[in-house]
Amino acid sequence: MEAAKEYLALAGYPDGFETTIVTTTRYAYGVEMAEYLASQLELIGIKANIEVIEWSVYSDAIYNWDRSRFDWPIFLMGNAPSSMDADGGMNPLFATVAPDATYRRNYGYYENEEVDALLKEGYSTADPAQRQEIYTRLQEILYTEDPAAVYLYVGAKTVASSTKVSGIVMLSNGYVDFENAVVLK
Repeated sequence: MEAAKEYLALAGYPDGFETTIVTTTRYAYGVEMAEYLASQLELIGIKANIEVIEWSVYSDAIYNWDRSRFDWPIFLMGNAPSSMDADGGMNPLFATVAPDATYRRNYGYYENEEVDALLKEGYSTADPAQRQEIYTRLQEILYTEDPAAVYLYVGAKTVASSTKVSGIVMLSNGYVDFENAVVLK
């Protein structure tokens, strides 16, 4: 806490500042997470007001954003890749211009030419070993540069099964794969 207060002072905010956390009730615990975050920020002198927005307004701002009208200093957003491919989790969030603008979610307006080049290379490379190298390097850069994204919450999944069933697989993205599930006799 003391280090955070020192950094605030170094940044020119010795007495903290006031900000807003925008959230929606669409996500489980969205409001509660905003309240918790606000309580934590208050400990270092940042007063965070919470604004709860109806999902249609929220999603319009998120998915149709541009710098001229997107002015939420802090917001809570669910995010998960639609596939278990590294590109699905990185390209929309960190590419200056994503290959498919529909899925562009570079909320922090992050720009890095090396990241863009690696994302393009990873997107167009089929070789698994080469892709591993590319996405490992991307993660190193993103970890070091720490673009405007803080992952606060991962939902828990509960799966029940029986010794009479085999082949159920819990995937890394939290989904359950029943494709090879069989009931044993």
